[in-house]
Amino acid sequence: MRFETPVSGNVKLSIYDISGKELAILLNGRMNSGAYEYQWNAVDYPSGVYFYRLVVT
Repeated sequence: MRFETPVSGNVKLSIYDISGKELAILLNGRMNSGAYEYQWNAVDYPSGVYFYRLVVT
């Protein structure tokens, strides 16, 4: 997953299943502004559709 934050702040990157259940929090902390890349290894999860949510405050 590639993402860019325009400002420094607290960043939370979460993974959700198709029903909206939060499965994992990948990032949860302060980050500087800039471009980032994160790889999620889903080997422990069944095949299916997953969503990610990025919140910067």
